[in-house]
Amino acid sequence: MDFLSILPEQDQLKINILELVLSLSNDDVRIDIIREKLAISNYKFEEAINGINADTQLILNQAALRIEQNWLVVEPILSRALIQQLRAYYFKFAPLQMLIGETLVRNRYPRAQEMELSYGWSRTYYSKQKRLLKDLQLDQWYAYPEIAVRQFIFALYTFFGHNLNIENNVDQLKVKNLIKLTAVTNLSPNQQQQLELIMTLALMRLPVATEELKLTNLWLTSAPSFVSTLATTLGCDAQRATIEAQLLVQGLFEQGLLAPTLREDLQINPAYGTELSAIIATITSNMATLLTTGSQAIQADFVTTAAQIILSEKYTEGFASEFDITRTRYFEDIYPTLNRLVVKFVQALLAQHILTEQYQVDRVYFKLISYILVSDFDISGFDQVEVCFDFSGGKYVNQFMMEMFKTYVNINVVTTTTITSTTDIYLGDYFKPQLLIEQLIWVKPPTALDWSKLGDMIAQAKVSKYGHVKEE
Repeated sequence: MDFLSILPEQDQLKINILELVLSLSNDDVRIDIIREKLAISNYKFEEAINGINADTQLILNQAALRIEQNWLVVEPILSRALIQQLRAYYFKFAPLQMLIGETLVRNRYPRAQEMELSYGWSRTYYSKQKRLLKDLQLDQWYAYPEIAVRQFIFALYTFFGHNLNIENNVDQLKVKNLIKLTAVTNLSPNQQQQLELIMTLALMRLPVATEELKLTNLWLTSAPSFVSTLATTLGCDAQRATIEAQLLVQGLFEQGLLAPTLREDLQINPAYGTELSAIIATITSNMATLLTTGSQAIQADFVTTAAQIILSEKYTEGFASEFDITRTRYFEDIYPTLNRLVVKFVQALLAQHILTEQYQVDRVYFKLISYILVSDFDISGFDQVEVCFDFSGGKYVNQFMMEMFKTYVNINVVTTTTITSTTDIYLGDYFKPQLLIEQLIWVKPPTALDWSKLGDMIAQAKVSKYGHVKEE
């Protein structure tokens, strides 16, 4: 589903205008082009622009856009980071977000009186919001398998960069303890936010009676020792701790956040053994070209990881699949042989009905090709291109240019995955309002404009840091 549909229509329009402006140009845009592409009247367009500027004045004390005759003038503050700030702002106050949040802790819709006391909603307004959720086919989301409910809430809140809040100090401490118990260390800001969301969600769902939870699609199991520790941490009985252990381990695995010690103890639920065997057979028969480029240990690790990725995506419900890889033909253009290999493989998964939905195919394709590119397979023989460097300056100039070409934008740039006191630029796909450094937000994969912007920011950081340093 399109998660923007959770927002009121006017806020959806504001985001769509900003996204369109950024996609069309980094400069001023003709108003008639925007109106034609979004099929809106001049009145709606001007109303939306005024609304955007009122919102950016609140956030940054500055307008983002100006209307001058037939042109929309773009101010320098307009960026994907600003769009994500606005998305989070609109989501925070969206009526449907409030209704979903209240439903989350009850496992049912709140009564009209409860919403009237908490938010001042009239019965008519309450009925209207419930109808909107029904129109989005989300009126019974809380009746899905429990893992799907948590996938949906995780995907929704991550998309909007919004956190679930727990004000109870005891539960806040439990969130911290759960992260220490289950997750990887040296967390990036993005990972920290995801973990807090997963753990907070677990605590918010804990009061829901065990018999109300639909416990299907749980294909991973964890060690008994972890279940025992979790029961103590959560303060629940062994039966509920076993369930929560499965939900946590599977959720953390899907996001790549599970601690190595817990990952080593993972077991595939025996009920899914037949499916696992079919997946492994499909991997080995369709990925032979790749497998021959690695050792037996590398091959075994790939088969295990790929099978887990496929099972994970198979049991992700469709409404939690906010994912789009159609923006660019990046992999097809840069890695055509690898692209054809992976495309053939995911098509085989579809033909054998291991995967049944296009969103599953897209996600498996992206995750597998990304995993292969950082693995130890030797794919240097795939898609080789030879470039001749022939500058008139001679041998040493050519050598210098070739070395600079190899490093491309990383000229004297240190890359990390954690924030330190010396970090200059944060690069990610979600804006982090708590960081007091320059941020660049990229869609995946980055466009030429994204690379250009990163180069500009690196150059500016160097001027800011070293421009004032005098030579000794």
